[in-house]
Amino acid sequence: MASSKHTTQYQLNQWQAGDPVLREDFNSDNLKLENALAALAAALATKAGNDQLSAAEQTIPKVAAGSYVGDGTASKSISLPFTPKAVYVCPSHGGTLWIPEGSGNGTTYTYGGLAVTGQNAVTWRGGHDVVAIQTGGFTAYYAHYSNEFMYAAANMENQTYVFIAIG
Repeated sequence: MASSKHTTQYQLNQWQAGDPVLREDFNSDNLKLENALAALAAALATKAGNDQLSAAEQTIPKVAAGSYVGDGTASKSISLPFTPKAVYVCPSHGGTLWIPEGSGNGTTYTYGGLAVTGQNAVTWRGGHDVVAIQTGGFTAYYAHYSNEFMYAAANMENQTYVFIAIG
């Protein structure tokens, strides 16, 4: 007869004073322990794999590309599913700087440019913000600096702009 008492959790043999000690009882217990340890090892390996995957995902750059239409206000916030490290904005015609022919006074429009963490895209004269990175996206600006004949023009009314953002 096998042991008359077993553990609650794993049903391992617990012998009473009068129980015969049988090799089959030890073999059965060893098999239960082996299976439980194998299941635990597999669960830990999966968790370690998931942790490594999560760590790897943090190093993969996030990219968003799109377009927006300017509304002519002083600033327009563009939301992204992440905070970018770099954003390039230009109008759909592709140019970021325009000096109208015959302007005579050198009036200049800066339609966009490259903003990176810690450095906004700015007008070439006066250093006024044109595009700035913000938490969860970026801001495009529109302003006229008449004393410098300069426009920050990344949000001109009815102008379509395209962008690429990398986070």
